[in-house]
Amino acid sequence: MKCAFEEAANWAKGVGLDTGGGSTMARLLLCLYNGEAFPFDLSDFGRMDVEGRRLALAAIEQYARAGETAALRDIGSRLKPAMADYLELCDAALEARMAVRSRWRRERERAQED
Repeated sequence: MKCAFEEAANWAKGVGLDTGGGSTMARLLLCLYNGEAFPFDLSDFGRMDVEGRRLALAAIEQYARAGETAALRDIGSRLKPAMADYLELCDAALEARMAVRSRWRRERERAQED
């Protein structure tokens, strides 16, 4: 059985991680690898061609069936350095989300005290 994660990663590398389609596929795979750290906007699906979308859906289906596999962890580890700029943005977004959640928690606690 073919590994959909590997096929998707190979497609992204083939079209180029610096292209709209390739970077979108890489970001999707990173999201499957760790969705909290690497969020993915589904509206970006349109940046991939028909083959890319087919492979992306196959990767999502494999994730739904098998979860985070050793192959996906390996791909995630390989993609992280190649997507350094994107990862910096993800880190900033994660920090911002955590700060907002913390603020909401404090606001709820204050409201309960009143």
